[in-house]
Amino acid sequence: MTTSFITLLLFQVLGEAAAFALSVPIPGPVIGMILLLIWLITKQDQDSALIRSSTRFLRHLSLLFIPAAVGIMTQFDRLAAEWPAILAAVAGALMTQAVLGRLRLSDPCTHGFTLGVVAHGIGAARAMQISPRDGAFAGLGMGLAGLLTAVCLPLAFRLAGY
Repeated sequence: MTTSFITLLLFQVLGEAAAFALSVPIPGPVIGMILLLIWLITKQDQDSALIRSSTRFLRHLSLLFIPAAVGIMTQFDRLAAEWPAILAAVAGALMTQAVLGRLRLSDPCTHGFTLGVVAHGIGAARAMQISPRDGAFAGLGMGLAGLLTAVCLPLAFRLAGY
């Protein structure tokens, strides 16, 4: 488990270093995740210790949301003002699941990725409740959607003359 944890931290540090050195508007952990994905794809054998450790971390991921939940409650006034966006996110997660069910798409890759892209954090949380594999693909979808938004949206505004 220690080796797996060090591997995950190493890729996060590599991502942070790459983001700093290249001065790109992409968060270091996202670059680290992409580097880890490339490393896992190019590696011929499965790293079962890394899979076991990552699954353990994912099981306890909800503990990291406790400080965020306390922080949210300190901003209750703003939360009350932003309820339409929150409602849209929850509705997006529910509607995505309904549409995928109606289309009989039950593949964890498709299901998780779609929930992550369409419903972002709430969809990824729901996908994680379904299975760790759905959750992993939801995280990938959410990260890629954010990356494409961060890169493509400024280009679109620049091309539109804003």
